[in-house]
Amino acid sequence: MLILIDKNMNIEEEVADIRPHVNELVVKGNEISIITKEGIEIDVEMNTNGIRVIRASIEIQRNAYDDVNQMLTEVSEAYRDSFSQELMNKLMGLT
Repeated sequence: MLILIDKNMNIEEEVADIRPHVNELVVKGNEISIITKEGIEIDVEMNTNGIRVIRASIEIQRNAYDDVNQMLTEVSEAYRDSFSQELMNKLMGLT
């Protein structure tokens, strides 16, 4: 899921698929505050180049990502498992 920012984009709509897989997600302007299911707190800023990590409660190897999904997949095992399970359930429903 690649999230590109343009002047007409509603970030709330773009992150709707992420909400069920984290404990908390708050959008303020072009910034997003996330608390993962493991309790990891991450603040990111979204722009036309992707996202930039502003603050995190753990050490994150990179500070720039293409999108929120990419960052959370790398940082949160619980997010990765939950998101993957949802995709698998959707795929199983197609058969």
